[in-house]
Amino acid sequence: MTSETLSDETRPLALTFHGTAREYFRIWLPGACLTWLTLGLFSAWAAVRRNRYLLARTRLDGLPFEYQARVWPLLLGRACLLLSLGLAWLAFLLPDVGCWVLAGYAYLLPSVLVRVARFGARCRKYCGEPGEFTGSARPFYRAVAPLLACIALTAELVVGHIRHYLRPFSDAHPILVTLPYYALSVWVLVSMETTVRNVVAKHTRWGSLSFESRLETGAMVWLHLTNGLASLLSLGLLIPWAEIRALRYRLSRLSAFDTAS
Repeated sequence: MTSETLSDETRPLALTFHGTAREYFRIWLPGACLTWLTLGLFSAWAAVRRNRYLLARTRLDGLPFEYQARVWPLLLGRACLLLSLGLAWLAFLLPDVGCWVLAGYAYLLPSVLVRVARFGARCRKYCGEPGEFTGSARPFYRAVAPLLACIALTAELVVGHIRHYLRPFSDAHPILVTLPYYALSVWVLVSMETTVRNVVAKHTRWGSLSFESRLETGAMVWLHLTNGLASLLSLGLLIPWAEIRALRYRLSRLSAFDTAS
């Protein structure tokens, strides 16, 4: 829903966040320590505690959200993610098939994102009512289009002669060759995240409530870079501050409307 399509019966609602980094730090620190001590097994329990705090402090029209996710589905999802990343890493060791494996991942990713969005909507309640994701896989293909383009470019580099011509230059200036690659990778990943978040917000409903997200890739890249730098320089102690800062920015770009008013 855009501002041009809003009718006279649509009432905009205020989205606010009332938490603080100091409060969130006291919830985040035990979970981070236990996650490290259990080699990641406690991460799902820690995620539930963090999300419950964040949603309880997020208010829509003065009323808070609730987070009702169970731990075991989150743990299973993280295990599947680790398995997928492991297979992708093995694919990198086989240059002839690696790009095709990644292309298959990119092709299946929209369907996975639909399932994740539906699960995430059901886990969040507002006024006792769970959310509903009404979208399909089609809008998510827009999000993975940059990834598919990069995979196609990578495949061309592997099978072509471009790497052969770049080899003397890369031996003399390795940083100048790798830096643009990492910069492009960061831009593609953040662009995907931005598009996915906008799509999920657009197709998520709580009864008569609808949403519009206006996240921009450039601002998201700057947000991730500055948050990552702050977390790195503080040896991870500013991660709670960075997460609160990111949440506040996302809420500032999110509009909510009640179409039944």
